[in-house]
Order: sequence, then structure tokens, then C-alpha cells
Amino acid sequence: MTSSNPFPTATHRIVQGTIVDLAGVIRAKNVPADRLDVFARNGVGAPKVWVVFNADNNFAENETFNVTGDLRLRLDASQVRPLDEHILWGPTNLVEQNGDPSEYDARGVLRNVVDKAAELGYTARFGHEFEFLLLPEETASERNPDIFATPWPGYGAVPFIGQEEFFSDLIDAAGAAGITLEQLHTEWGPYQYEVSIAPEDPVRAADNVVLLKLLLKRVAARHGLTAVLSPKPFVDQTGNGGHVHLSLNRVDGNSPILSGGDLRYGLSEDGAHAIAGLHRHLAELTALLAGSPVSLLRLRPDTWSGAAIGWGLENRETAIRYIAATLGNPHGANIEIKACDLSANPYVEIAGLLAGALDGIRNRLPLAEPTEGIPSEYDEEERSERGLSLFPATFDDVTKAFEDSAVLREFLGDGLVDAITAIRNLNSETYKDTPAEELVYLFRNIW
Repeated sequence: MTSSNPFPTATHRIVQGTIVDLAGVIRAKNVPADRLDVFARNGVGAPKVWVVFNADNNFAENETFNVTGDLRLRLDASQVRPLDEHILWGPTNLVEQNGDPSEYDARGVLRNVVDKAAELGYTARFGHEFEFLLLPEETASERNPDIFATPWPGYGAVPFIGQEEFFSDLIDAAGAAGITLEQLHTEWGPYQYEVSIAPEDPVRAADNVVLLKLLLKRVAARHGLTAVLSPKPFVDQTGNGGHVHLSLNRVDGNSPILSGGDLRYGLSEDGAHAIAGLHRHLAELTALLAGSPVSLLRLRPDTWSGAAIGWGLENRETAIRYIAATLGNPHGANIEIKACDLSANPYVEIAGLLAGALDGIRNRLPLAEPTEGIPSEYDEEERSERGLSLFPATFDDVTKAFEDSAVLREFLGDGLVDAITAIRNLNSETYKDTPAEELVYLFRNIW
């Protein structure tokens, strides 16, 4: 197989091909570097039951997914990049034994949604923010560490300088892997930091999320640290978001739809419809954006987690934060979805968000009034005007909204929706009576 990719080099000994399962966990198969072409052409085996892998390593087995059957992980050789001087990384696609695309391939489903966007006349770009705790390795595995009593200056300069070697190494590793980091800083919560990735086309953006997670973990380990990405690592501490930024352009003329218009804040009509679509479908999208057993513990009002389904200009309390085109926004107008976290599979997360926006455009959905204050302070009439509501109250409520979504079934396919639903039902059955304190401990170091 020929490829313009310059890898492997003489020093690279291993190729790691990853797949993100539908519970958001990065799984992998590895081959010697001289078998890269075979990995890309023929793939390596993956039991069909991997499709319903749960984050706790159990399977949601049923008549479709059980011990019988095999799929293949086929490396995308054009996207191979270095993890370090010895190991190469590349994303894989899930295919049938004869090489045909699998309906359960999240990366392939995202490509299909991108193609649908192009047919409707739009392109998209996505960027991501990573919030994470940086803890000593032994602390990250303690049930109730006592370090959180230490004063912590949110967004402080001193805690960041204390980890300057870690962040310097992360910048080098990300740069070598072709990832542009735009910001690195201390966050509000104790021992919490954030890095953000520059926007890319949808598939490349999702690939970058996978690769940066691996780099975060690897660089942290080299410094005797653990990068904790769980949405809620400790029940009484700040949770970690994985905010997603998205923008949309018309294919004809490559003009943005979130700016340059005559509506409020400079929105175009298409841009307003796109936000309205996301607003309409955000409850059902929760299964893709914040679908882990601990995700809803993070989405609490008055915590800047975007716990209110609504939209507003630069409003950090609404799940949809509109960011206008100004001098301070070099990438132009975009939408930040604050309800997302890093337990999500980035491929289905982006596919779902793009589906919601496209549905709003094609059906000319009306945009509600923006939320310009704290959502909890509005009265019932004002909340109605703004379409303000909370996310589904329970894990099972999220599952039902997702399973019943005609739009997500259309864009993602019944197979993928049913597989995710099966995983969620297994989670519900397994953890429905588990106290929050135990739940956050069990899932703290999964992602």
C-alpha cells in the first residue's frame, strides 16, 4: 500500500491502531512497524462483541453481539503519527471481514455525516477543550485523598509554573504529532488544568482528541503523575468538561453562517437555525456528549458546567454558548457546547452535534430568545421564551430520549443507536443502586 505519510522511520518499532468504543474508552491493537501496510490493507481482528464494550470491561451481549463473529480494525495509514520516537499511532476503521464498512464504525459514521453536510451545502470545523486533574500517581488511586483541603488559586500562575516541565513536554509531544495546542492554563478546581486544541475538519478533530488523550496520559506518567479526565473524579470537587467548539460554513463561497448576517449578534438565518437545531436536540444528544455513569453528576446549575439547555452570548451557564466574531476570537464566530465531557466517543459526539445543527437548518427551526443572565433566576414565562430547561434528570431518562430520537437514527443509523442503547441499559442495570461516592471512585481513571 502506498502512502504519502513519511512514517515509519528507522526508530519506530511499533504501530498502535486505536478504536474508541461506544462507551468512550480507547482500545488498541499493535503490530511491528514493518507490518504497517498489512494493518492498513487487511486489518487485524476484533471480536464483534467489542461493539458493545462497556467502560467497566463488561459487554452488553445479546443475539447480535456475542462470542460469535469477527470484524476487522483497518488502520488509516494516511493519519499515522508519532506517539514518541519508538511508537506510531493511527486511527482505525471498523470493517467487515470482506473489507466493507461496518455500520458500527463510529469514525465511518462521522464521515457519512460530514458527507451529508456537504450535500446540504455546508462544511464544519471542530475544536476541543480538555479539563483534567493532574495528580501524583498514588493520589489518583486513593479513595478519599486529603489534598483538596490545600488552598488552590483558581487560574493561578503559581500552580501552572509548578508543572512547567510537564506542559513543556506536552507541547513538544503534541507538536511532533501534528496537534496545535492553543491555550494551556490552570483551571478553577483544585489541581485542575486545561488545554485546548485548534479547530480542524470533523474527522481530523476527533482523531486529535484520541491522540491528545494518549499523549496526556503518557507525558503525565513520565513525570510521576496521572492525568484524570473523568467528568466527576470526586463527588465533592469540580468536574472536568470536554467543551466542543463548532463552526459552519457554506460550501458555496466558503462563507460563515454564524456571523455576517442581519440577525442578533450578527447571526445569519442559517446560523440561527443551526443553533435552534442544537437547542432542540440537546437532551437526546446527552447520551453522546455526557453519557457516562458519572456525567450527570457534573451537570449542576450555577457551576459553569452548562447545566441549562438554552443558548446565550458568552453565557457560561447555558449549554450552548455563542461566541461572536470579534478581534478577540481569531477563528471567527462559533458555538461552544459546554455540556460535553471527555468520556464521550469523539466521533459520535461530533457526528451527533453536526446532525442536530443540520436538522435545524433544513427544517428552518425557530431560534428561542437568548439567555442573558443566570438561568435559575428567570421566572417561568421567561424560561419558556428562552426554551430553558434542565438536562434529563436520570440516566434512564437520557437513554429514552436518545433511543427515541428519529434525527439521530437517521444520521447515525439504527445499528449504532441500538448498540449505544444496549450499553446504557447494561450500565443502568449494573449501577442503578450504586452511591455517587462509589461510582466516581470506580470510574475515576477509566478515560
